[in-house]
Amino acid sequence: MPKPQHVHYFRLDILTPVHIGSGELLDPSQYLLLGDGERQGYIYYRLDLDSWIEYPENKKKLAEWLDAGKWEEIRRKIQHETRKAPDNYASFHMSCSADGTSEVDNYFKKINEGKELGNYCISEALHSGLAHDFLVPGSSLKGALSTIIEANLPHCSPANFKILMHGLSVSDCVFPVEAGQIFTAESYSPNRKTQSKYSPMGVCEALAGEISSGTKAFSSYGRICLEEKDKTGAWNPRIEKGRVQIDISTLFKKCREFSLVRYKHERDTFYTKDKASAVGDSLKRIDPLLDKLGEKDALLRIGQHSHKESFEPQTPPSEWGTSRGLANKRYPFGWVRLQLCEKDEYTKWVELQNAREKQARQADAERRDRLEVETQKREQKEAERLAEEEKERQHQEMLAQLPDEERELRELEELQFEESSIENKVWLRIKNDGYASEEDTRRAAQILWDYWVRVESGGGNRKTSGKISKKQKPKLKKIKEILGKN
Repeated sequence: MPKPQHVHYFRLDILTPVHIGSGELLDPSQYLLLGDGERQGYIYYRLDLDSWIEYPENKKKLAEWLDAGKWEEIRRKIQHETRKAPDNYASFHMSCSADGTSEVDNYFKKINEGKELGNYCISEALHSGLAHDFLVPGSSLKGALSTIIEANLPHCSPANFKILMHGLSVSDCVFPVEAGQIFTAESYSPNRKTQSKYSPMGVCEALAGEISSGTKAFSSYGRICLEEKDKTGAWNPRIEKGRVQIDISTLFKKCREFSLVRYKHERDTFYTKDKASAVGDSLKRIDPLLDKLGEKDALLRIGQHSHKESFEPQTPPSEWGTSRGLANKRYPFGWVRLQLCEKDEYTKWVELQNAREKQARQADAERRDRLEVETQKREQKEAERLAEEEKERQHQEMLAQLPDEERELRELEELQFEESSIENKVWLRIKNDGYASEEDTRRAAQILWDYWVRVESGGGNRKTSGKISKKQKPKLKKIKEILGKN
């Protein structure tokens, strides 16, 4: 039976953008990028592709494209259809910062031009649940913590160190999608002897953090276990070697010492005024937070583009690399703060998360209901259109089987606007006694008269009264004689 574990609770704060990728690249069939006039940036919609496939505007055409593998046409169709009502097709949406987003600007331009959409991919972050929360896995935090532990334990073999790490467990943490943005990732090399010091590394979904201007900072909470209870009831560290024991207070202290050295080295080496002053200016927002780190705080670096090479315990500063990953050319990737908290604070957050998940389930159900209703309306409208087309086809077939004089009269009866071709044909038959009997002639005259009245009432040329043309006068006189209207 496992021994009881001492659970510590912590709050996780994102200081600079954090991208923990799922390994998937999203092409424009999976996202929508629309302009945001209020922020002079963009709104990024993550599309629920299953919903679009289930409720496309033209199922037959989609099936043909899928069979033929016409992915570019499918991407264009998705972009065209979903932007009409993006909230119906999006599982979530978030903002895209307007500062330094040259690559995102390029994406927006090219996607709207509809050219080679498959080339404009975005690195997907890990998400969790129906709310599509950003996920920071416990394994990412444990990996960062284990680096500090390794740096402070006597040397041991990798196998023994792996066994020691069984004594550390960290829970996953989640953040609402509102905590995220879309960032351009760039590799910055200040000493590169080329015109540009930056190399693009793509566009990614990422947690924005406190450093991003205009972004509300969100926190998450989690649990960490590092000690277990012995037979006497005392809590003992589960990670120890020789005389060195790692308890929670020691671990957080070592985190502060280990990470602050690397943070300050990077700040002073890479982001001085003559190199990347914009980054240095942005770091001024979190420098005061780091100056106030206390006994309950740990500073870590996690995620992609965070240059973890400089965190190898045995690597000297001279080998900490010559480049760094930046978000929007302004923000270093990956800095986070852990702060121990009371269980009550953690419990309140869990309750809020449960409420958010419940709201997410309701919102998702409502979105699907809207899609179903819209689809039913569209299908009903399409069915009515097809029925009308079939009715018209049958009507045209019927007309085609009639004698010319009868077909002309039927067509004239249906006309609601002025059309001289059919009118002239009927008039010439009346004028030249082209109908078989007086009754047929009278019927034709009445149909022509009714047509003239419709034209007048619709705002067309005067045909039966008022100021009529010289050409119309003899026609009117003849028709009146036939109908006895003189």
